[in-house]
Amino acid sequence: MIQKLIQKIQKTHAPIVVGLDPMLSYVPAHIQKRAFEEHGETLEGAAEAIWQYNKEIVDHVYDLIPAVKPQIAMYEQFGIPGLMAFKKTVDYCKSKDLVVIGDIKRGDIGSTSAAYAVGHLGKVKVGNNSFAGFDEDFVTVNPYLGTDGVKPFVDVCKEEKKGLFILVKTSNPSSGEFQDRLIDGRPLYELVGEQVAKWGEDCMGDDYSYVGAVVGATYPEQGKVLRKIMPKSFILVPGYGAQGGKGADLVHFFNEDGLGAIVNSSRGIIAAYKQEQYAKYGEEHFAEASRAAVEAMIADIGTDHGYVPIALVRRGICRKGLAMDVGNGPLERAREHIHAHSMENVIYNELRMRGYSVDVGVVIIAEKDQEGKVTRKQLEVDFVCNLGSSRYYIQSAYSLPDEAKRTQEIRPFRKIDDSFKKIVVTKDIVQPHYDEYGILTVNIYDFLLDPQILEK
Repeated sequence: MIQKLIQKIQKTHAPIVVGLDPMLSYVPAHIQKRAFEEHGETLEGAAEAIWQYNKEIVDHVYDLIPAVKPQIAMYEQFGIPGLMAFKKTVDYCKSKDLVVIGDIKRGDIGSTSAAYAVGHLGKVKVGNNSFAGFDEDFVTVNPYLGTDGVKPFVDVCKEEKKGLFILVKTSNPSSGEFQDRLIDGRPLYELVGEQVAKWGEDCMGDDYSYVGAVVGATYPEQGKVLRKIMPKSFILVPGYGAQGGKGADLVHFFNEDGLGAIVNSSRGIIAAYKQEQYAKYGEEHFAEASRAAVEAMIADIGTDHGYVPIALVRRGICRKGLAMDVGNGPLERAREHIHAHSMENVIYNELRMRGYSVDVGVVIIAEKDQEGKVTRKQLEVDFVCNLGSSRYYIQSAYSLPDEAKRTQEIRPFRKIDDSFKKIVVTKDIVQPHYDEYGILTVNIYDFLLDPQILEK
């Protein structure tokens, strides 16, 4: 199953998992109304409402993402009807060819742990027949009870070719109460990470183990250390978005091959319509808001669909000398898939990585009209960035097919009356050059591969 997850990430170019963690308060009124008319204000009615809510979201995002992660507690709160909605959600997502990560966080010992593993990943014998229970592709596991609690899951994973994500450094604020405790001078999460790597040695896919880890996006420095400790383990990264994790925090969770991590967002996607930036969709079009939130997350993580070239160009894996030789490699895929809105995110994240302070939006200028009256005007500029005493104005222009488009892009620059450098970054293959207005135009790949490009 780890191979399928990797293939889906490579196909969608989106190392993203949508957390299907529905609260009844997230479900729009019209869906609740239909469910309650059919089943009454009962557990069955609530379960039907969250199932219909999930289904519509999945229908709107399944083509953009490789995986989903339903959190079982959100279903268990509605009893047996809730668990039935969980199972329907799992089955429906699998029918859409999505990888399903059951967020169950189980942890026990002996036969109890084995029963959990069989119930969620394996098959249970009933007389002469075998049946899959919940039948997720991966589950999350709590390692607090040690090998006795984890080994039954590993055994089932070997048999069924499925996978685990073991809690190592979680995204919640109080995780450090135990996970950061020092043992022989080292934090506990490092020791757990080493054990995860050992557990995974005996169940490898082509390049990655079936045994992965959970490391929160809210702790990027710890993620950097754990990436080195667990080079063959995929990392499930919660904490993005609503919990405070940002795209710029994620680079160290990925390996040098541009893989190795998948980033979760739950309410930031499934309840996107409640956010101000997606309010225009309204309750009736909540799933369209979820799709827009997925697209925004893809852009924020890096390129058109995520992990390239943030994980490669920034790390220095791809250099100018290699750019013409990568064939269908990561840089070539990035070239094929970068588009307008995501290119802005690539530029923004790269500037931040290089130490610039970056403002996004507008520049205020004073302009006189024909009568000599001074008015203040706002000019839209993609980025105003500062480093020391230097300032740069940058426009992201996905393509400059003709002079009219170029004139449109540089119009704000021509009205900014100061001596600071003005740069247009484009996908078009061009040599860096200055025009008659002193405006520098550079290609996005030269911008990414040459940290000194703004000084040329």
